Amino acid sequence: MKKVTILFSTMAMIASMAWSQDYITLDVNNSETPATFEFTDNSECWDSTYSEGYPWLVLPPFKLSHLCGGASYGSVYWDGFTVCRSGDNAQYPEAQMLAHQWDVMPGGGITDVDDEGNVTVSGDQPYFLGYWSSWYGSACNRVTFSDNKRYKPVGMFVTNTCYAYYSVQGGTSSANAFTQEGDSFMLVAHGVNSERTKATTCEIELAGVHDGEFKGLTDWTWWDLSSLGDCDEIYFEMTSTDVGTWGINTPTYFAMDRLTVQLSDKQGGVDETSLDRGEVTSVTYVNLAGQQSQHPHEGMNIVITRYGNGSITTSKEMR
Repeated sequence: MKKVTILFSTMAMIASMAWSQDYITLDVNNSETPATFEFTDNSECWDSTYSEGYPWLVLPPFKLSHLCGGASYGSVYWDGFTVCRSGDNAQYPEAQMLAHQWDVMPGGGITDVDDEGNVTVSGDQPYFLGYWSSWYGSACNRVTFSDNKRYKPVGMFVTNTCYAYYSVQGGTSSANAFTQEGDSFMLVAHGVNSERTKATTCEIELAGVHDGEFKGLTDWTWWDLSSLGDCDEIYFEMTSTDVGTWGINTPTYFAMDRLTVQLSDKQGGVDETSLDRGEVTSVTYVNLAGQQSQHPHEGMNIVITRYGNGSITTSKEMR
């Protein structure tokens, strides 16, 4: 097991959570759908990560999006959130990086945070891994609530996956190393409720170069999300200064643990008809082979619709 110490302000927040009955923390052991997260022998990810039968992971009151487009294209693609369990944080040759996309820099999930702010980590402890797809955007990494109640985000622990960290630290054939002043890899959280047409946001830097020095998160780091306010939904997006013809070159992965919320005294619930999405800006059709077009393919299509307010919806359509 590994122990790290977090800042005093974070320690105070964690300590207050210990006695308050108002706080609710995302717990991998409190799963409703699936009933449990199973791992096959020597596997570092949930054995149904590529299953098309789980559009949502339900851990009451949390609902986490999984495979939001509905297709894994023959078990070669996944997005949204999954659950991983790995104590491996080694740096592998580039050809092996994707096979180790489930690993995190701290070397496991959080087993304990004591009153002095010491975080205990174990390779046997599961954690949540997010993969953000720019094609699905705001529809990809979503957290909603199964009881249709409104919550105030408190915060969560976040860190880098090994795949993303080592890519920006040393570079790969498809991603540039962060060597220039201002290079930055960010995770952005958006809080949405039905009274707002635009989301509130807050962000945390996962890696960057400042004052000539490269730094990236290698421990579980507390991220204060309280500025998001009252939310019916939280969704995450990622940005990087390393952008190419097809979008972000940096592997868009992040890991989270112990997402914590508090029941809001302003209840509402999401009413999709009341959200002013604005005009449709684009429609993309994706077939089961992963090919994208502005026109429908013959057979099954995943239809990705983008709107003027930045939101995205997905649906299935047979042609």
